[in-house]
Formats: sequence, structure tokens, C-alpha cells
Amino acid sequence: MDIKDRTEFYFSVHSFGLLWLFPNAHSLPPVQNNDVLANISLKATEAIKKVRHTQFDFGSTSTVLYEAGGTSMDWAYDHAGIKKAFTMELEPSYRVPDWKKGFMLPPREIPKAVEEAWEGLKAAVA
Repeated sequence: MDIKDRTEFYFSVHSFGLLWLFPNAHSLPPVQNNDVLANISLKATEAIKKVRHTQFDFGSTSTVLYEAGGTSMDWAYDHAGIKKAFTMELEPSYRVPDWKKGFMLPPREIPKAVEEAWEGLKAAVA
């Protein structure tokens, strides 16, 4: 049994950016099930927003962020055949003035980020 037959979703969790991303990261053309991934992303980001009004942007990595080769999300999608693959970029926003601080979330902020991520994950797989 292939991994694609045992796995419906793939999630890669990162800091930081307040982004809910899906393939393609490595190039601009949309993936075949782009609409499905966008709908799942919309549900997930709406669930996240209900927690503390945090707004996550969503879309394909190559259009929302930048083109990036070698992502585990693209590998899961393209090579493992997991057609519901996502990357979550958690707190804080990618708009922080000093990007280095984005990778050092204060410990008191971690529970908030976890709660938001959990609500997004639950909505995505529902």
C-alpha cells in the first residue's frame, strides 16, 4: 500500500508569517486541484480567525509568497501523491519590522499560536 493510499492530508508547520499555503511552491502554474485546496484553506483560515480575530492569508506558495524549490509540501503532493498538502506559517505576521524576531516567538505567545493552528487543522480535515 502506497503512502498516498494511507494519507489524506499533509501539513508542514513553520514560523512565521500568518499564511496558509498550498502547492505549487516550486513554480507558478496552479495544481490540478487548486480550487479544492483553496476551499479547504478558506475554511481553515476562517476557523483560525474565530479564535482571536487573527487573519491568515492563503493561496499557493508561489503566488502568495515566492517560488521555492525543495519544499516538503511539494514533495508530498508531487511525489508521495498526497493531494491535500499544506504549509502553515504561524505567528507572527511576516510583516514584522525585524524578520529575525519572527523566528523567536515569546513563550507567552506560543499557546495562542497552537490554539489557532489546532482550530485551522480541525476545520481543514472536517
